[in-house]
Amino acid sequence: MIKNYIIFLVLLSSITILAQNISQMRVIGKGQYLPNELIDKNITDTKGKACAGLIIQTDLTELSYNSKNGIVKIKPASGKTFLYLSPDESVVEVYKMGFAPLKIILNNYGIKLKSGAVWKVIVSEKSNNNYLPVKINILPIDAVLFIDNKKKDNSLVYHLGSGEHKIVIQKNGYKVLLDTINVTDENMSFVYELKRSDDSSNATIQDNNNEMIFVEGGNFEMGNDDFEPVHLITVNDFFISKYEVTFDEYDRFCEATGRNKSFDYGWGRGNHPVINVTWNDAKAYCKWVGGRLPTEAEWEYAAKGGKKSKGYTFSGSDNINDVAWYSDNSNNRTKSVGKKQPNELGIYDMSGNVWEWCNDWYDDSYYSESPSIDPRGPDEGNFRILRGGSWYDPNYACRTAYRYASKPSKSNNIIGFRVVTEVK
Repeated sequence: MIKNYIIFLVLLSSITILAQNISQMRVIGKGQYLPNELIDKNITDTKGKACAGLIIQTDLTELSYNSKNGIVKIKPASGKTFLYLSPDESVVEVYKMGFAPLKIILNNYGIKLKSGAVWKVIVSEKSNNNYLPVKINILPIDAVLFIDNKKKDNSLVYHLGSGEHKIVIQKNGYKVLLDTINVTDENMSFVYELKRSDDSSNATIQDNNNEMIFVEGGNFEMGNDDFEPVHLITVNDFFISKYEVTFDEYDRFCEATGRNKSFDYGWGRGNHPVINVTWNDAKAYCKWVGGRLPTEAEWEYAAKGGKKSKGYTFSGSDNINDVAWYSDNSNNRTKSVGKKQPNELGIYDMSGNVWEWCNDWYDDSYYSESPSIDPRGPDEGNFRILRGGSWYDPNYACRTAYRYASKPSKSNNIIGFRVVTEVK
């Protein structure tokens, strides 16, 4: 008796495990009425009523079907099956080997059958991680899409989990679009159209290849007790270029605007950071690509890793050799961008390689009186902020909190810049 009971428990356990592991199907979204879909009205049910139609669209194969009143006719096609049903039908069942049967109660999906009318439902495998096929249409079609701060390849359908997702879309010459979508079985299609930016009409005619990294705004401690007083600052969302602006990018700007190209000292152009640019040169380039120079607060927040910050001394590490070209390892010249490790946000060379112009005027007492939300620097001054250190400087100058400044007319072989665009 006890032996039989143990065998029963083992069998019950096995059945439970199989039931837990069996695949499942589900209906995605609501039913869709198709007023223009053709149906053979000569096909009738057992009561002589003209049939209604139900199209099952699916990415699954080898499905079979049944219904409460009995299916009148089945017309299979690639990726879908046309079911002729009684207009009084209320339940359709879908079967597939290795899957639990799917019972579709038509009324639950907004489907109201009647003679000559055709409806459609989408049936797919129910994933354990509950991913849904989300359709996102964007104009212009070559705009860059970020979902949850990750850049996505151009595609119409993205598989996302149920719930909220942050959407950021940007393209040079257009205002950046920021949205939060709530993905559910009934909400899987979104359409966006970017609006042109009034102050960057030139930006659409040139090719700027420097990828922009989305930086989610937040609070951080700006400064460092070794250099400047620490104070709590809040910044809003923005984009910042992944790399320092390169000679390739700046040369295109010069060719398009008739400016003289910067001297490279024979160190190399291409992907080397552009040097010998004044603050005004940097500002002009940023405007040309539809952006601006970062504020000092934005620069430090991004350099420290934003909301992903791990509190490193340098941008991305406590070991300067991991992330920076500076006096001890640069061989006395700039290096191509992106050759060291990035910081927590995926941004390169924010410590070392070249100093980077910021938009702010310099004032050594500004930290004690600056606004706590998105500070933009003093209203006037004689020097503009520089940040990040360079190939020429010792390690302490490459710390994320270290401040330096120069006259805006100054240009030399240790100064470059990067671009910021606003989220509007």
